[in-house]
Amino acid sequence: MICDHETQTRQQAAHMHSQAPSERQQSDPAAAPLRLQRYTDLVHFALWGGQRDLLLRLCRLSVHNLQQSGKSAEVLERMLRRAAMGLQYARAVFFLLLNIDIVMKQDVVKGVPSLNISGLHGARAPGFFQALQDDVVPAWQRNEFETTETLLCAVKRAYLAS
Repeated sequence: MICDHETQTRQQAAHMHSQAPSERQQSDPAAAPLRLQRYTDLVHFALWGGQRDLLLRLCRLSVHNLQQSGKSAEVLERMLRRAAMGLQYARAVFFLLLNIDIVMKQDVVKGVPSLNISGLHGARAPGFFQALQDDVVPAWQRNEFETTETLLCAVKRAYLAS
């Protein structure tokens, strides 16, 4: 199963993190582009990257987009507060926002060239976005006992299958 390897992934991330202590001290995630080069695209970065600050910035941009289109500011602000609670929450909120934000989907396809993060490949994007919308998020929302980890495992499966 995809998420059974989560412990190994965390150990690898911890090892990589311990090799670059100077990067941990930098407050601007954009100042460490070499560390981000190992991620193939923005979705891959959001799932396996360790830059909570960058994910929060992307979530804030998405909330702004959604507020401009008339979505409830109260619910979106609550999501942002939850995203600030930790990396796993930031990842989950990122994907929940991605599910409903058209502008963010376009940005995910474009990537973040200034950080050496490419966009989600055009052939892969429709399948991933469709799985997120039709399967992953609705299944997670239907069961109030599902955890953030359950959501992220389902997103990982959808990403790898797309």
